[in-house]
Amino acid sequence: MKLLNTPRIYFKGIELAQSSQIKITKELLSLIINKILIENAGVKELHKIVNSYRIKILKRQISDIDDIVIVKKVGRMPESYKTLPAHVALAVKRKEQGEYFYTSMRIGFIVIKDKPLTIVHKDDFTGLYDEKYYWCNQIFGPTLRLLKTVYPFENWEKYNTGNLELQQDLGAFT
Repeated sequence: MKLLNTPRIYFKGIELAQSSQIKITKELLSLIINKILIENAGVKELHKIVNSYRIKILKRQISDIDDIVIVKKVGRMPESYKTLPAHVALAVKRKEQGEYFYTSMRIGFIVIKDKPLTIVHKDDFTGLYDEKYYWCNQIFGPTLRLLKTVYPFENWEKYNTGNLELQQDLGAFT
């Protein structure tokens, strides 16, 4: 058997390695890292990639809901919290509906509204999610930290908007 000489990258200490990070963020970070380290892509190509993901999220063009499911662990029993986190409240609600509940369980949910934070269990998802929340909080933040480390003088902040009006300004990268 002939082994291919392909580079392997192991990730430690970044959002890409966190189990609670959403799938599409991991996908984008992995793509950017591979473009930089393996393909030696230029900054213009990275701008195109970031903007294409931005458009995909803001136009709600996600085909697989697993790409945006946030999974968090219930750390302790609900009565021990001063203020119940949204994912724990969701787990309690599901328990009241007859589902099994235990500490250390992981619950998958989707954010449908940011302020006030409103979430639904992934099984109850109807197709609408808060695209601004996902782009600004879940996807662009980790992406910005990575890109600013590699290209600190590049203007990445221009993508940190939760609306598509910026599109004219970014036309060169679409």
